[in-house]
Amino acid sequence: MFARHTQARRMKKTGVVQGLKSLADKIHPNGSAPLTANESKRLLTALTSSFRRHLDAAHPSTVEVEKKKRAQQHGPPHINVSGIHSSAAFAQKHMASVLTNPLLMKGGKDYGSAKVELAKNPHKDPIELLEQYEKEGVATVRIAELCLENVRKEYDTVPEARKSKLLEELQPGRRVFLWLLQSGQYMHRSCVDNVPFLELLVHFLLREGRQKELWQWLKLDFQAPDPPEGAPRNTTYSYKKRMVHYYRWRGRLLASMVQNVMNISWQPLPGKTQVLRAGNLHSAIGIIADAVNLQKSVSMKGEPKDWPHLAWIPLGHTITYVVKLLTRRLQPYNDRGDVKLKDGDRIDPARYDELIAYAPLGFDVAVHELARTDKWRDTWMRIDAANLHLHHPSSPSAEPLLHILRLLMPDQRSESNPKFLAALQDQAALRSRWGHSIVEGASIFTQHGKHEEAAWVRGRIPLYVPEFVGYEAIDERRADLARTQLNSDQGIEVPQSMQRIPFPSFA
Repeated sequence: MFARHTQARRMKKTGVVQGLKSLADKIHPNGSAPLTANESKRLLTALTSSFRRHLDAAHPSTVEVEKKKRAQQHGPPHINVSGIHSSAAFAQKHMASVLTNPLLMKGGKDYGSAKVELAKNPHKDPIELLEQYEKEGVATVRIAELCLENVRKEYDTVPEARKSKLLEELQPGRRVFLWLLQSGQYMHRSCVDNVPFLELLVHFLLREGRQKELWQWLKLDFQAPDPPEGAPRNTTYSYKKRMVHYYRWRGRLLASMVQNVMNISWQPLPGKTQVLRAGNLHSAIGIIADAVNLQKSVSMKGEPKDWPHLAWIPLGHTITYVVKLLTRRLQPYNDRGDVKLKDGDRIDPARYDELIAYAPLGFDVAVHELARTDKWRDTWMRIDAANLHLHHPSSPSAEPLLHILRLLMPDQRSESNPKFLAALQDQAALRSRWGHSIVEGASIFTQHGKHEEAAWVRGRIPLYVPEFVGYEAIDERRADLARTQLNSDQGIEVPQSMQRIPFPSFA
């Protein structure tokens, strides 16, 4: 019985398929030439009409039922609108999803097939594969990322003398960037929200000497689409937050440029000490300066909704990365830090001063629009700058920190900011960071002979970071030695007697 029903269905289905095949053969007798846009439209219309007729036959719409009732009843019909369905909509949606499926249209070529092809042909030019997939209409950002990853593996393993030759031969940055622009993929979420892909592309563009192209990219005016779950909640009540969200791709692009130039990982690498070159740091600060100048080149008067698009260059992630590296990860300030300055290198004080000036800009926008009148806003914005002052390469200062401590850590805890106190109580890492800043500040004041200020700063320890009690003198001495070591041609080791049980890492 099952065989009989199966055979009947197969015969009916075969008739439909044969008819459509006949239409396709008329359009392209040889069956191999690609369809033009008009031909594709004709084929889609024929398939949709056929599918719609079969759907209507199996499931008559509520409208048709009501028409029959109308012939039998007097008065206007009562139609249940919520029950109406459109066979046209169902058919269109179904056939469009089937006919536009890359697996059906292009013979199954996708990310998986690209991965297999590259594995089978390890000597094949990966970017050539991307270009081939683009000709067939199946290239995606994910496939482009895969191709760049393969080039990166080869680039990292070849001898240093061979690296420039490899880039000259393949030009992976230029070719992928060209594909990105010509295909329009740079505006899609698959690109703007794919940070690893952006970092790979920036890596090659910089090493090919194409920083100019990166700035041209950053100047493009387009707003990134929202993710499937929608825009972040805070964008609904803050226009500034909303614009920073839409132009998030600029912030990610800028951060990738700075991180690639610094050549230091975003986060500490377990068991590895990374070497920071002063020249790389200076170049990174130069990139931040160029971004700030680009932002300032347009008028930001009036309401934010009237600002030009270049006003929206998110700087927060970039500046936070550099500040954190210099104030929390750099040895010897953090004796367990994962970054050390290259032997013999010196940080340019003038460049460092530029970074201090830009630090408040890392606080991209207010928590809400009313924060422009919030008395704490200026304090939050200047914390990073105060910490940078503590580690200044030629003239460390604790005055900015003192100003902030008087507001956030007054003699009476009840006068402090409630949100700050709650965060301080809940987060051990935050207490550790503030404890080290307090110790560093007291050390600098003592070194400058300002003993009254040093004593007041030191008094914040029992009030706000009690786990540092009993170690103040040792920690201040270690801070003195660290400053001397970093700014001296000859390193000074911390005596064994000065060592103690370390606190949780604040990197």
